[in-house]
Amino acid sequence: MTIANCYILTVAMVVEYSKSALKALRKIDAATAGKLMTKIDTYAANPAGEHAWARALTGVEGLRIRQGDYRAICQIIDGETVVFAVVKVGHRKDVHK
Repeated sequence: MTIANCYILTVAMVVEYSKSALKALRKIDAATAGKLMTKIDTYAANPAGEHAWARALTGVEGLRIRQGDYRAICQIIDGETVVFAVVKVGHRKDVHK
């Protein structure tokens, strides 16, 4: 048996930021915040793609997205619509605490 048409279905996700994540994004410089938000949007649009700056967290559900010295801790919430929730944003020395 051969498969003639094979494709991977990717589901774009709705991005939601927590209040604390938005507050942290406002505190960091605009260029870094913009680049981090672009990476978050890129991941949400194509989660099946290979992203060197996105890794799964060890020990807990979720993933982290890296931009320079800053990290965004995110979770994927399945429901009627798939939500990509940005839970926390911060400097790499503080964000995992």
